[in-house]
Amino acid sequence: MMRIAILLFVFHVDYSSASAQSPALSASTPLKEKGDLSSLMVEGIDRFLTSETNRVQQSRAGLWHRDFSSAEAFNKFTLKYIIRLSLTMQINGL
Repeated sequence: MMRIAILLFVFHVDYSSASAQSPALSASTPLKEKGDLSSLMVEGIDRFLTSETNRVQQSRAGLWHRDFSSAEAFNKFTLKYIIRLSLTMQINGL
């Protein structure tokens, strides 16, 4: 039992000294951010997704030319897209 304890101690000392002396990657720098890194990551993801959502909404607005002049005109407009969707998804019954 004593041999296992000594072996584990030697391995731990050897491993910790080896990892402390490991050279950094050539294109890397030490992490200098302070605070909760997970919350910083979530904030960055939120900023990216919000900006992408806004960008897509603006670009998509030019693709749709809805006709709100009457209920019949709007239904005619939407029926075209419903048929296209059903053909794309291969839904029968329309």
